[in-house]
Amino acid sequence: MGALVKRMRDGGLSSLRTLKIEEAGPQGGGMKDLCSAFIDAKRARRNVAIETLSLSCKAARYDGDILFQVTRALSADAFPSLRNLEVASYRVGFDALKSLVGSLRDGSLSLPTLERLRLQNFYFEVTTRSSVSVMDLSAVLTKGFFPRLRVLDLQDVLVSAEGAAVLFRSLASDQAISLEALHLSVGSLSESLAQSICAGQYPFLQTFGVKYEAVIPFLKVAVSAEGPVPLSALDIVTGVNGIGEEGVRMIREGIVGGKISGCVRVMKFEGVHKSWAFGEESPLFEAFRSVPMPTLTFLQPPVTSVQPKSADSAYGALSEGMKRGNLPSLQRLYLLSDGREVGKAGIEALMEAALADRLLGLEELDLSEKRAVGEAAESLCAALGAGKLPKLRILNLKGCYLYDKGMVSFSDALRANDLIFLEQLFLEANGIGDEGVGLLAASLKPSSLPMLSELTLTNRLGTGKGEITAEGGSAFGRALS
Repeated sequence: MGALVKRMRDGGLSSLRTLKIEEAGPQGGGMKDLCSAFIDAKRARRNVAIETLSLSCKAARYDGDILFQVTRALSADAFPSLRNLEVASYRVGFDALKSLVGSLRDGSLSLPTLERLRLQNFYFEVTTRSSVSVMDLSAVLTKGFFPRLRVLDLQDVLVSAEGAAVLFRSLASDQAISLEALHLSVGSLSESLAQSICAGQYPFLQTFGVKYEAVIPFLKVAVSAEGPVPLSALDIVTGVNGIGEEGVRMIREGIVGGKISGCVRVMKFEGVHKSWAFGEESPLFEAFRSVPMPTLTFLQPPVTSVQPKSADSAYGALSEGMKRGNLPSLQRLYLLSDGREVGKAGIEALMEAALADRLLGLEELDLSEKRAVGEAAESLCAALGAGKLPKLRILNLKGCYLYDKGMVSFSDALRANDLIFLEQLFLEANGIGDEGVGLLAASLKPSSLPMLSELTLTNRLGTGKGEITAEGGSAFGRALS
């Protein structure tokens, strides 16, 4: 960051059109220096031609919200050609958004060229403050303040029913911006707004996330609608307390009835759900078996405490659906659990789908805390070794009881096939000792893991098995380098 700021202050980067920065430092102060450099460039009458500005700060304790800094630079007209603005931060940023709105209202800030605005938060505690901020923003979503704004992305700003109602009323006014695409997520939802959305009254609404308390109200309307939900992408995220039997039933009805199957993009079940989510007939998983869901990219099935036999049957149904081509766009598959509900047969069923070339687009696979993965290691490694998961970037096998024995299959997979896109590999808490580490080290070639940036390999599993000594660790380090 320092080098970039210096280059800017020295008069360089005058032809730069796109600037995207992710800062992960503990304080995030570089963003302040960067925005100050742009302000200085404006004062010195040096040309700044940036059209796309994307600033992301992952510092959880950053005291100077980057939206404040961006507002400061925008108020100085430091980006006269700005068309696309993305700001993401761990900080909630509600006060900063209020400052941005205030600067627009008092005339100290003008955004005549802005066409796309995306605001993202990495961390949220409450929806009330975010809704108040969205209400503030709604008041300035007019042609007078944003004459060219066409895309508004707030899908990472969780809004309450009240905030969403104000936003849609604002966008329906005569002076509202001519919006082409709105991306929004809500944590609660009124029945009337759900009805309006399902009736297609807001054609500009493309991505809609229903999360937590908003799931049931939306599904009640969606399953009784006359036709499919008119959305490009629907994200469903349940709360940690689950959505009850009624909620699971409505999701199944929405899929089987064709109301949400053509648009659902994310289906994420957080928390522990009752055993009927699987059950003998596995109603939800039977929907995966029988109905194509062409837009589903992220699936995290329900976590339950049923016996492996029932869960294996459910995952068998999911595998059948995959083999039939029902999930062609799946990129992220997270099987979170307490480690007991799925057996060897369930894991092997999923790998059968991979071996049938039905998971070629998968980028993230989380099988953590699954004892059965250790038992089914050969099937997983067969898929890896055969190149059937070619785009995999993240593989989480934490706590899967692999031991040194599992490293035999994993090493064979690496010898047979390079994982050229793998960036993160989690193998901790698997009871792996020097023998397993040695096998892994011996299988590595310069081309094996060219993109790997994060590897965790702590050996403790609470069983007393596995011990990586200093000698074994050093040998593995040399192999990686």
